Amino acid sequence: MSLDPSGLARASGIVSRLAAAMLALAVAICIAAGEAAAQDSNPPMAGGPAEAGAPGANSSPSIDFPHLPRMVVEAVPSYGIAPLTVGFMVSNANPLSSPFVSYRWTFGDGQFSTLPPTLFFHTYTKPGSYVIEVTGTTADGLNSTGVAGVVVRAGP
Repeated sequence: MSLDPSGLARASGIVSRLAAAMLALAVAICIAAGEAAAQDSNPPMAGGPAEAGAPGANSSPSIDFPHLPRMVVEAVPSYGIAPLTVGFMVSNANPLSSPFVSYRWTFGDGQFSTLPPTLFFHTYTKPGSYVIEVTGTTADGLNSTGVAGVVVRAGP
């Protein structure tokens, strides 16, 4: 494949113009952002909408979002030969959220439980791949679901 020198020069010119246009756009955005910041930092004029007592005076709108829980579940061991007894470790990955107060487990083999995960074990008697789900509800009523997998092989 050969390159035509005139086509290469045209492509180079297009790339140069594109780069210049992108630089001009970036500068314009920075200037606009600087002007907006300068307007926000100017003190309000007397009699203006931000006068003392007026809505929005010396305050900015804010939204307080809840600290959402994030359930994390780990199966130990996550694979082995049937019958396989698996332990589960559960934690809330967001320390700012409320603690979990109730649990609902499904083990992928048709069994379920509502017991808390303190020293929690389940035995899989048949070979297969299982998906474990545990949904926790926090004291303030928020839910989070954690998922883990277990693979059980047939014995020798």
